[in-house]
Amino acid sequence: TLLLFVLYPMLTTAQVERTDQKSVKVYFRQGSSIIDEGYMNNDVSLHTFAKDVKAYIENENISFRKLRIVAGASPEGSKLINDRIANLRAQAITNWIGNEISSDLEYEVVNLGVDWESLISLIEERSDVPYRADVLNVLRNTPEFITRNGQNVSERYNRLYNLHNGEVYSWISKNIFPQLRYASTYAEVWWNID
Repeated sequence: TLLLFVLYPMLTTAQVERTDQKSVKVYFRQGSSIIDEGYMNNDVSLHTFAKDVKAYIENENISFRKLRIVAGASPEGSKLINDRIANLRAQAITNWIGNEISSDLEYEVVNLGVDWESLISLIEERSDVPYRADVLNVLRNTPEFITRNGQNVSERYNRLYNLHNGEVYSWISKNIFPQLRYASTYAEVWWNID
């Protein structure tokens, strides 16, 4: 009891940290790294995010912990192209934030290249995917690359592409891949509450 009595003033005057996070996901057309505000509701998402982040910046009691940008691509194309396009998408959202919100923010950029994990999640969420069990089997159990005759081969992509004579790939390409062409931004802020 004596220890609690001694510590009580310190416990009641300590500051409590509160955090919050705002995020936006911007979608891109196939092969593009240009932000099209008229595409897939990008305009509303971007301007809501900008408004929220500007409110944080204007509040002197709030500090940014980090601004994290994650960019991905759909599986079409080579690894080199997908890595490059994801990087360009991250740069596009970084430039947009610099122009629309503030150029003084620091960024952490994560380039996923092909976002296989999101593809698996999107397939799991939808019951209307043709041959869904077969698709998930390929995505979960096929290595992304193998070496064949001294060449790196995109084995997972090839099996997905050829699954059921391309019928599945055509459906996924139209209905799922557009959601993999993105750059997401996460703004994490913190402030102390007395």
